Amino acid sequence: MPLVVRTRSGLEPRKWIGRLLNFYEEKGIFHGPFFRDDSGAVLTLSAMAETFYRRLGFVQYFRPDLLAREVDIEEVYGISRFFRRGSTSCVTDRGVPLEVTDASNRWRKVERAESMKATSLSMQEQYMDVTLTLNQLLLYSAEM
Repeated sequence: MPLVVRTRSGLEPRKWIGRLLNFYEEKGIFHGPFFRDDSGAVLTLSAMAETFYRRLGFVQYFRPDLLAREVDIEEVYGISRFFRRGSTSCVTDRGVPLEVTDASNRWRKVERAESMKATSLSMQEQYMDVTLTLNQLLLYSAEM
């Protein structure tokens, strides 16, 4: 998944991904899931959600000006769709064309199809070469 070095809002995904890769390299880990538990297995969404909600609770308690105390964190910030919904809303608000959003989110369809052919892909999505559409794909992450 192509990402820009710095997004419009100042996020630096390459820096943070690089730091995690360096951490793994120092530990002698060169293969496997990027988000992993202590045993090296894929970190489950529920395990990530637990930590995420705990940290949001901390913000809510100490900074109610940022996150009101009456907000039901798990309801409003459900992790299964939260980041995808947030990123899609952000780029839509910034005028990124729907085709760019669809191209960037294409990996979800492929992932869902697992080992079967991704039959829900359009002809364009099926034969799209990431390296030949790099500028379009980078536009999505650039607008974050």
